[in-house]
Amino acid sequence: MAKMLPILGDIKGSIGNITFRKSMNGPMTMVCKPACKVPGTIGPSQEIDRNRARLAYLARMWAYLDNTERQAWRDWASNHPQPDGFGGTFTMSGINAFIQLNHTRMRMDLSADYNHYPPIAQPPAAIDIMTAATGEVASSIDLTWTFVGTNVNTDAVEVAISAPFASAGKVASMKYVKNRQTSGQVGLVTVDGLCPEMWYWCRVRYVCADGQTTPWIEKQAKSAAAA
Repeated sequence: MAKMLPILGDIKGSIGNITFRKSMNGPMTMVCKPACKVPGTIGPSQEIDRNRARLAYLARMWAYLDNTERQAWRDWASNHPQPDGFGGTFTMSGINAFIQLNHTRMRMDLSADYNHYPPIAQPPAAIDIMTAATGEVASSIDLTWTFVGTNVNTDAVEVAISAPFASAGKVASMKYVKNRQTSGQVGLVTVDGLCPEMWYWCRVRYVCADGQTTPWIEKQAKSAAAA
């Protein structure tokens, strides 16, 4: 429930579990207390700092590649157009391809170092069928999937969970706030610690040790009740 409080003036942001938002109807502030906030999604985190450090490191390392290596990344990028979020594709630059793939493998803890050259082979597997269902564990959702191709145990599957919603939606969430990874051989994961009896969008994708990823597959499900 939200109340309009004219006396608060120009206040925005969150304090604890209370959120202040500007009203569209004039110089007023709405005070909102959501049913549930996902812990750890407000403000900077150690993971954000680590990702910034990785990106800065990789940007510097691009300068240390020789001309042959840099051209190999440009060629790879031109042959691997990326989805643009609007149903089309775009072509990355060589440095963007270098950073994207190496950052993914570092972020997923598949390697602590970077590849000088881009991948030669395509991903050996992808997520074929995925289901999302209310979990057996309190406040959880169970995700299952099958692979097409030959999955490799040194690769990984990335799982992302959206913020909680009070009801099911027809459009997939644009904001995923909880992430985890599993072995490339795993086809089942229980995501717990969620808000009880809330709807979540869930997505999974295959991640190669060389940093290549396959498209996300998305489903939604309602989390189990609290214990």
